[in-house]
Amino acid sequence: MRNLKANVFVPLCLVGYVAIALFLPRAFPLLELDSRSYIEFATTRTAIYPSFVRALGWLGLGLQQITYVQLVLFVPALALLIVSMLRWGVPRIGIVAFIGGLIASFHFPSYHWTIMTESIFFTVIVIAAACCLDYLRTSRIIFLSGVCACVGVLAAIRPAGLTLAPIIIILLRLKWHRRDVSTSAAVVAIVGSVLIGPVTERLLFRTVHGDQRSSLLPVTMLGKAAMLVRQDMVFTGPHASSLNELRERLFETYGPVQTYLAHLPSLVAYPVETAAYEVLAQSDALTTELEAIAAKTGVSADVLRTELGRQAIRHNFSGFIRLSLTHYVGQWSMMALRFPPTSRAINAYVASNPNVPFSDKIGDLYLHPPARPIAMLVYPSMLAIGGLTLILGLFTAIYMVRPALGETGPLRDLLPAAVFATTVHSYAFAISLVNIATPRYLVAVYPLILLSGIFVILAAMRSRMDRQ
Repeated sequence: MRNLKANVFVPLCLVGYVAIALFLPRAFPLLELDSRSYIEFATTRTAIYPSFVRALGWLGLGLQQITYVQLVLFVPALALLIVSMLRWGVPRIGIVAFIGGLIASFHFPSYHWTIMTESIFFTVIVIAAACCLDYLRTSRIIFLSGVCACVGVLAAIRPAGLTLAPIIIILLRLKWHRRDVSTSAAVVAIVGSVLIGPVTERLLFRTVHGDQRSSLLPVTMLGKAAMLVRQDMVFTGPHASSLNELRERLFETYGPVQTYLAHLPSLVAYPVETAAYEVLAQSDALTTELEAIAAKTGVSADVLRTELGRQAIRHNFSGFIRLSLTHYVGQWSMMALRFPPTSRAINAYVASNPNVPFSDKIGDLYLHPPARPIAMLVYPSMLAIGGLTLILGLFTAIYMVRPALGETGPLRDLLPAAVFATTVHSYAFAISLVNIATPRYLVAVYPLILLSGIFVILAAMRSRMDRQ
């Protein structure tokens, strides 16, 4: 009877998610700014998602139809996670709350309907979460291999997936002493699983582009240089003359940006505004100058961009850490500019400042953000979630020192919450080091945030029952 109920419950959950995902208003258009680079399989993109889009296109599916395939692929992954949660002992009401949380985010289901990597990233990360739960429950290497395979595939879908790798080290430490196979067999399974995604990606990419892979690193490094450059920096190396010429021009254009940001009247707005100007620098800074120097010296513009960023970080490392921490806070600053006090402060600041840098390019949202009452709930809630999961993630260190704490009782239920929270924050901070804050990046690990909350509540319930 119990199995029959489970066999009914899981399909009902899936049907409920799909039905609501189909009928919810969609937050994003079919094609975003980055969609074209995936459709055309740009050399800056890893191969998994462009190959996915192309393969379905060869089967005769249009872009709109491909989005339905994305949703269909997510369904069995969600089923796998629900079953893993049931095996752990999560009450059905907790699973319903988890699915409700996915839907309530509004943005999460909307990503199924756009030609971006998010939807298939969600699918794989949900499978990884299921395998993680089963490994923590059983210590069987097959489940750890599943986590490893998922991390490799996530990195192959987009490089940010590589920042999820710490979960493998954590899981190894927590349950290695209880593994069900020999050390050599476990190592082979783990390494082989991790390589599945990168090797597949490499073969697919070479089939289309050969060795002509490009990188987005140079533009991200140029963005860092713009935010960190100082007038007294002296660049060195074989391209020193060109770099110092570019540094002088970069400070002329982005020194005022740094001053503008330093005088913002709102700390709430600072991470979001900083990210906006860094993104602008990635695509807009020194475009003409780089082309001219590259033509004159024969040194590629990307080499100069990368070296500008590297040396700016080296000369202003403390500034780089502050910038990274700013983006880290910004990951949790959803709707910060629409928070009514922030909106009023920024609008007044811009109105009193006749020389707003790049006012013709930065976008009206950042210069005249409209207040939204819903932001009074969303912004502080996301900051609170960020803070609570950060604290929760610190418990992982305790479990790694004393793995036996996660074997029984309430601390057993708190273990996956801590592991998922640590994974979320290591991912968020790693992205903040190399790129910028954007809600899109955090949504990718949103299921892990929800799972952390579900297992904290489960641990609290079990603790209360034990006291009774």
